[in-house]
This record gives sequence, C-alpha cells and structure tokens, in this order.
Amino acid sequence: MNVLIVEDEPLLSRRLQALLAELEPGARVLGSPISVQQTVEWLEQHGTPDLLFLDIELSDGRAFDILERYPVDCPLIFVTAYDEFAVRAFRLNSLDYLLKPLRKEELAAALEKYRQWQRSREAVEALQDKLDSLLHSLQPPALRTRFLVRRGQKMRSVDITDVAYFMVHNSLQYLVTRGNQRFLIDRSIDELEAELDPKRFFRANRQVILAHDIIAGVLPETHSKLRVEITMPFDGELMISRGRARDFREWMGE
Repeated sequence: MNVLIVEDEPLLSRRLQALLAELEPGARVLGSPISVQQTVEWLEQHGTPDLLFLDIELSDGRAFDILERYPVDCPLIFVTAYDEFAVRAFRLNSLDYLLKPLRKEELAAALEKYRQWQRSREAVEALQDKLDSLLHSLQPPALRTRFLVRRGQKMRSVDITDVAYFMVHNSLQYLVTRGNQRFLIDRSIDELEAELDPKRFFRANRQVILAHDIIAGVLPETHSKLRVEITMPFDGELMISRGRARDFREWMGE
C-alpha cells in the first residue's frame, strides 16, 4: 500500500507514520507534503497513491483546494481538529474522517475500511475480467481477408476474392487462385474452415474448401453424394459426401 500523508504539523505527521508502521507494516509512505501547493506539485509529478491522508486545514488553504486542482481517484482519509467539515468530506467519497488527536483504534478502523474497499474493488475487477473473457469467447472469430503466401524466396499477398479453393494433397495444404496458381500455406483445413466466410466458402469434404462462385454445376451421384463441376481445372473428381450434401444444397440456396 502506497500512502501519501498531507499534514502541516510535524509531530502529528510522525505519529501517523508510526501508527501506520504498527498497524499496516506493508504500508509505504511516499511523501509528506505540508501545504496545498506542495501536495499539488507532488501529485502532478508522481500521480495518485493508493491511499491519501489529508489534513483539512493547511497553511496555504484547505485540503478541498487540493482536490479541486488535482482530482484524485484513490480513497481519502481526512484528518482534522474540527468536525465542521465532516459533511463536505464525506461528499467527496472519503473512507473516514479522523479527529485530532489521533487515536490508534480509530486509525485501525479506518484502515479496515480501506481493506474492505480494496477487496470489493478487486472482486469487481475479477468479475469484469471474467465478463470480458466471456464476451470475447462469444464473439465470432475475425474472418480472413487475405493470405500471405510464398513461392521460393518471394512472398505475396493473395486477396480472399482471388481464392478459388483450398485443398489437401499428400498431407500438405494448398491455396489455389482463380488463375490456377497453387501456393503452400501453413494452415490446416480445419483452421481454414473456421477463418473463412461461410457464405463464400464451403467445406466440401475432408480435403477441399471451395468458393461459391467457381461452381459451374452439380450432378447427383450414387449413395446420395454430389459431384461438383467448377469453372477451372481440378485434379480428380470434386465430391460432396453424403453427410455434407444437405448442407451443401442449403448453402447453394436450394
């Protein structure tokens, strides 16, 4: 816990630091400015601490002047000899309001409020992280718009609109362009299926994913299979398996 103590009475500042060391051994006092101006300059240079102790009456103004010039987002504990500022202090979302002379048990209670606040904040942050992870998992994966391919030492980018089909041959994956150029790619056929627009591409079988607009015709075969003819050369027959035939017809707009 990093703490800043704003107090213009040296004896009280030392007592507060001593009590903090006893009640919260892990607390680290980063500084102890004694005026509005010094505090604002400290905050501008170092930023907001974890916990801020503020004496309300300072030599050049009041603690509220500090907060007007440098709004902080950390918990506040006000320290003062008077209780006339209590209402205004609590309107600033302070954790506690300690009257001088400081009492150990009152400071201990204020520190316990800080611990409760910290646990609540951590619980909220943990819940937010879980919600963010859940929302991220529910979002559809980003669809590929291009592929970086290599031929020899030369690399080039192939736009998705230039892809005719993907195929597996001899355990290697290939991208085939509409100009019938074939490029090795380092994506499995399953990974490709998840990354491609399902309106544009269809997984015909275990070896082939083809683009919609290269299909020239479809012929029924035995055992409820379908044979696809495409507008470009293809080694062998391009078959739609029986298990995929119904999905293929729906994809084609039947």
